Amino acid sequence: MSEAQLWLVHAQADLRAVEVLLTSELYGLASFHAQQAVEKTLKAKILLKTGQLPRVHDLVVLAERCGETFDPDILITFEELSVLYTGSRYPGGWGSGPAGQPSAKKVQSYLLVAQQLLNDTTC
Repeated sequence: MSEAQLWLVHAQADLRAVEVLLTSELYGLASFHAQQAVEKTLKAKILLKTGQLPRVHDLVVLAERCGETFDPDILITFEELSVLYTGSRYPGGWGSGPAGQPSAKKVQSYLLVAQQLLNDTTC
């Protein structure tokens, strides 16, 4: 299995975690795993194109490095998930992002974006 394929396997596991956490109403943690699924998928895409693994967590930066054109709404989702990357993991001033915990509907939209991105990626 190639390194890119390994990243996609881990992205798929993150998507399953999103589904479980969403049904458990753990929306912050579900958002974190949605971010992770997108990050790992974008890194797999970059690996496939360049053979290099970027050490970046910002999804917009990773999307730019893919060399693909993404819909502006998808890029907005990438921005939101990048903010939630830290905010979903820590309490207090560090946590929840600027708008607080995401809603179930918002997490479902993150899940759909992550699933679509993963489904559009082949090794």
